[in-house]
Amino acid sequence: DWAKRGIMRAGVVVHRYLMRICRDGVEKWGAPRLDGEKADIQKMLMQAGLNRAEAAKMAEVCLNGLKRALSHERGRWALGRHAEAREEFPVTGVINGKAVRAVIDRTFVDENNVRWVIDYKASEHRGGELDSFLAEEKARYEAQLETYGSILSALGEERHIKKGLYYPALSAWIEW
Repeated sequence: DWAKRGIMRAGVVVHRYLMRICRDGVEKWGAPRLDGEKADIQKMLMQAGLNRAEAAKMAEVCLNGLKRALSHERGRWALGRHAEAREEFPVTGVINGKAVRAVIDRTFVDENNVRWVIDYKASEHRGGELDSFLAEEKARYEAQLETYGSILSALGEERHIKKGLYYPALSAWIEW
């Protein structure tokens, strides 16, 4: 039970750090700086309800995922500087007659004038069949990201919108 709570809390911490990395600039972050954040990460996890031992274990999970993101080409691209970039971007729109509120983890316009909507996933996957796992994850989250794209379109976004799921701990990327 604590492991499930732990990975959920770790996901929140990883999201916060990914936002900081985007805002500071990916070039200002690396393994040494992340290692210097270990105590703060543990403190955040304890404030979120984990005991000291759980927080220490989950801090390693967080650090490993963040380091993988910074060493992964697609991760560095997703976290890098782009036009009209926003992190933890709150949006509200009407979809099928219902008000929908959402927070987009990351959105930006790339060098090809494409709007990206990216959702970070802190999930870990143990064992084989990574491709099957990622296909299941796309099916699980596709409607969510399509909703984000619909809200942006309703708010006046006229560019082509592409969606992506990014798994820092897995160095995995899915796009459509």
